Order: sequence, then structure tokens, then C-alpha cells
Amino acid sequence: MHNLSQLSLTDNKISFLDTKLFLYNSHLQSLILSTNLLESVDAAVFQNVTRLETLHLNTNRIAIFDQQFLDYLNATPSLTSFWIEGNLFDCSCAQLYFQAWVKHSNLIQHKNKLLCHQPFDLQNQTVVGYQQPILECYIKWVFVALAGLVGVVLLMLVVYRVRWYLAHLRFAALSVAERLVDIKQQDECNYDALVIFNSKSHDDTNWVKKLMIELEGGDYPQPINLNKPDGRVRYEHLSAK
Repeated sequence: MHNLSQLSLTDNKISFLDTKLFLYNSHLQSLILSTNLLESVDAAVFQNVTRLETLHLNTNRIAIFDQQFLDYLNATPSLTSFWIEGNLFDCSCAQLYFQAWVKHSNLIQHKNKLLCHQPFDLQNQTVVGYQQPILECYIKWVFVALAGLVGVVLLMLVVYRVRWYLAHLRFAALSVAERLVDIKQQDECNYDALVIFNSKSHDDTNWVKKLMIELEGGDYPQPINLNKPDGRVRYEHLSAK
């Protein structure tokens, strides 16, 4: 039935539309699916129906039309009338985009007959007329944003408290990595000791120097790589003097 242009399937208790149902009906212009049991409509069902002029989905159980289906309707230039009254529309915060689409669309027939079915406090109000409290709709995202901000601040505080240790780990890792990249360059190094310590005290720095001299048994003529708490690397010649 490649040349089928009009099809009415009214009152057949249809609850599901296979995505290949109209695969070969590209000439379809009028489709009536009124008074069935459809709960949703996949845009893929109409992927090859590019000449549709009239679509009836009224008196089903559809709660919402997803964005892809609305995009299909907007992209079909031949479509002039869309009938959807008598469905069980969801008017919750998550569906505000549908309300906006209904208000601005010129396709929908009898807009004032589109009634909310849920949530309970909006039942029987028109889809184009109900007012959803803005605070109620966006309070969840406000809390998410605040939680994210608090998390970032706490993370920054933790990083600030351990910044010296992170700097030591970084330089230690880089030192090890440099050795692993080309072990043959060991003979070219101008130091033979890497000293890492966490204290900011000058007394501790001097203690490290003294310890290194004692371990070498006297004067220490070679420069030592001192990785101090400020993260800067210093090369120093140590001696008993």
C-alpha cells in the first residue's frame, strides 16, 4: 500500500505502534488514531512519513510527548492540524517545555480542551493556562547548585591545607619519572641525593643538612637537591663548616 494517503484506525484498542509500521507509507497525508490506548508515541514511527497533513491522537492515554516527537512535528512542513485533546497530560515541573510548545504551536486544534491529569492539584486545569510555582519547579536545582558550591569550597580548603604535601609528592613523582625515562643519564646528574622534608622550620632544614654531612662522614662536596616545603628545589653544597 505504497500509495496510501488516508488511514483511520479509530477505536481499535491500539496500545503500541511499531517503529516500522509506516515504513513504506511515505505518501500518507491523514492518519487518525483516535480513541485508542496509546500511552506514548515514538518519533521513529513517522521517520518516513514526510507528507503528513493531519494527525489525530486524541482520546488516548498519552501523558507527555517527548522532545524528539515535537521536533518531528516542527520539521514536517505539510502538517497543518494536530488533534490531542482527551489525553492524560502530565503537567508536572519536568514537562514545562511541553506547555511552552503547546502555547506557541499553530498545529494544535482546540488548545483549550487540553486538560492536566496530573499532578493532583492541577487536575482539570488547561495545559495552556495552569501556573506551576517557579520555586517548586526549580528548588531541587537550587539545592544541587548550593551543594556543588559547598563541595568545591570544602575541596579548596582541603587542598590548601595539604598543599605542601601535594607539592612534595609532585616533585618526588617527577624525580622518579625522570630517572625512569632514561636511566643512562644518571652519570650526568650533578647531585647524588634527593632530600624531601615537610617542615617549614629553618632548624629542621639545618638538621637535615647536618645529618647528610654526618652520613657522608665529613665534608660533603657534591650539591644536594633540597626540596623545601615551598615547593622550590634548591641545589646546595654542604660542608661541616
